[in-house]
Amino acid sequence: MSIYTIKQSKIIAISLIFLFGIFLFFSLNILYTAILGSVVLYVLFKPLFIYLTEKRNWNRVLASAAIIIISFVIIIIPFTSITWMLINKILYFKDHPESMDKIIAAVQKFIGENIGQDTIKDTINRVSTAAIDVLSSFINTFLDILLTVSMMYFFLYFMFTKIEAFEGTLVKYMPFREKNSAHFAKELRNMTYANIIGQGIIAFAQAILLGIGLIIFGVSDPLFWSLICFFLSFLPVIGSAAAFIPAGLIEIASGNTFNGIGVIIFGFVAVSNIDNLLRLWINKWLGNIHPLISITGIVIGIPIFGILGIVFGPLLISTFILLVKLYEAAFADQTNEKERVVKEDEIQAT
Repeated sequence: MSIYTIKQSKIIAISLIFLFGIFLFFSLNILYTAILGSVVLYVLFKPLFIYLTEKRNWNRVLASAAIIIISFVIIIIPFTSITWMLINKILYFKDHPESMDKIIAAVQKFIGENIGQDTIKDTINRVSTAAIDVLSSFINTFLDILLTVSMMYFFLYFMFTKIEAFEGTLVKYMPFREKNSAHFAKELRNMTYANIIGQGIIAFAQAILLGIGLIIFGVSDPLFWSLICFFLSFLPVIGSAAAFIPAGLIEIASGNTFNGIGVIIFGFVAVSNIDNLLRLWINKWLGNIHPLISITGIVIGIPIFGILGIVFGPLLISTFILLVKLYEAAFADQTNEKERVVKEDEIQAT
């Protein structure tokens, strides 16, 4: 076969690969959340998988099944539960407008008479309508969510049962040297821990602390508001305040002014500040995630991945920054290698 024919064959093969790759890229867009979710779960639960298979001598199928059940219990079930609790709460206020009127009056009294009742009512109605639309969309796309979760665990199962082939393929096609590929894997693990485990610890601590405060001040539905606080704590800037302020205002609207104000003050003093204390320890233990990365990641992540964008968005931006740093490191290594070779050639020439 001539050189021209070989080159022509390569061009045709590369073109076909490119075309099929573009086709698959757009065809598999419904599975991106499942793929990314399986990678995140793989990173989080790999230590447990290694422990079960190497320390406890479990076979891989049993260990994978155990991890799937554990992750389902601690991730999927709580998320589903809080969604239905939120739906019931919104439907309650929708069916009992008199309760909403009391809250509006309490908000007006709490923030001052300079803001009109119509403005407050319009704002709350807008928020309620938006929340109902989101929840209705969640219900309507239940089958899509079920497909995403099923495919996520399908991918995760084969990642664990074929762990050598999975990691070997990643290393083979990584555009870096083996040393930099190992560094990328380590940094990806740290970023995943910081974005998910670190923020999860903060959210859990804030939820527990708010629950204690709600019990102290005798607020109804402490479990509901604690769960709301846990999920909202993943949001930067707003965070837990979006849970304890409404809880306090509802208490004020119910005539429990002391309890309502107490919950709000407790929230700002204790619940909000525990974030700062824990973040210092988490940044030292897991790594620092800049607030700008978190905010930007959530803004771009939610439209793409839905509510999971709270986690996936910052993780994608962190991964992109890491890839840029690794590219710079690899380019610097190549430059240094070339300079060393040139110096050796000059020495030999002299």
